[in-house]
Amino acid sequence: MLALEASTGLRHEYQDGVAVAMAGGSVAHARLQGTVRDALKRLADPRGCEVFPADLRLWIPQVERATFADASVFCEPQEDEARQALVNPVVLVEVLSPSTADYDRGDKFSAYRTLASLRHVLFVDSTRVAVTHAWRADDHWSLRDHGPGARIALEGFGTLEVDALYAGWRAP
Repeated sequence: MLALEASTGLRHEYQDGVAVAMAGGSVAHARLQGTVRDALKRLADPRGCEVFPADLRLWIPQVERATFADASVFCEPQEDEARQALVNPVVLVEVLSPSTADYDRGDKFSAYRTLASLRHVLFVDSTRVAVTHAWRADDHWSLRDHGPGARIALEGFGTLEVDALYAGWRAP
């Protein structure tokens, strides 16, 4: 897959043995990626954790899938050098687009849940002010929806304000 990306200039996710090209996003999507990444960085830096943008490959060994999150937080990076990917995120973010929301919340989230290190997943809607927070507690995943004015508690990590995530964002 690395050779394919080098020759085409496109990012690919590896799904069920098939390399799938990833399309570019909208301005609203890119804006949300940036504000979410900035907010996570404010929480991560004091904890010695690192926030990565969407171009960092994530390898999910349990399902043999290479994928990209819109933002990811790693507190103890462990790299799978052969795949040029990290394997142990604690927080992942997906900015939802109408064309990818079902996949991001379905098959991709199912794969994410197999990562033992993962504690939080944020699904950030790019069409309205809405964030779904999924978190793991004792091998059980819970979900909570948040709207304007809400605060999202990332246990063991800090609190995010939904309004700050959408700073500068305009509905498409």
